[in-house]
Amino acid sequence: CPGPPPRLHRRLACATAAVICAIAAGFSRAVPESEGREQAAVSLRRALAHDGVARAAAAIWAVYLAGVAAGLMVLGHSAEIIRWTGGDGGEVTAGAMVISAGSLAGSLAAGVASLRLPSARIALASLALTAAAVALLAIRPPPPGALILVGLCGNAYGAIITAIPNLVADRFDTPVAFRLFTLVFTAWGIGGLAGPLAAGVAYAAVGSYA
Repeated sequence: CPGPPPRLHRRLACATAAVICAIAAGFSRAVPESEGREQAAVSLRRALAHDGVARAAAAIWAVYLAGVAAGLMVLGHSAEIIRWTGGDGGEVTAGAMVISAGSLAGSLAAGVASLRLPSARIALASLALTAAAVALLAIRPPPPGALILVGLCGNAYGAIITAIPNLVADRFDTPVAFRLFTLVFTAWGIGGLAGPLAAGVAYAAVGSYA
């Protein structure tokens, strides 16, 4: 069926932009700049000067990058992956819904699990789940199975984006952890861009998601 008219799109875009600007303005007034910002930055530099801290931070960054890149690769292409496995219109639409719901469920489950299990174990388990799910997707299962696997990718993505902040907080002193996470979080931006882009380039080159 035809989508909404372009005028409605423009109105929605303008309304969204206005709400975001209003929230940003209110946030900047409600949360003043910390007077200890420079001191916190110095503490972070001193911490990273120790090889053990730097290596641990680099390892966490790499795990985060891998999990996010893989998760958002599948999330960004979920509808087309289901179409590639032979799904029809309803199943294609369901693919996007399933992975989003899976991400929510995975983040909630990881949050509860982190009360009892080490965050590192949760993060590594999410990577293992992603690897298994995408390996099985590569054999091009029929849509019912493909939907389950896409949902599992969503579970793993939701789990790792919950586990990594907890892992940083567990491994480092509080003043360092807050600053360090701003560096670790760059993995999310890089992975979120590189994963879906790499999948698109690969599919364009070979015509297959395998």
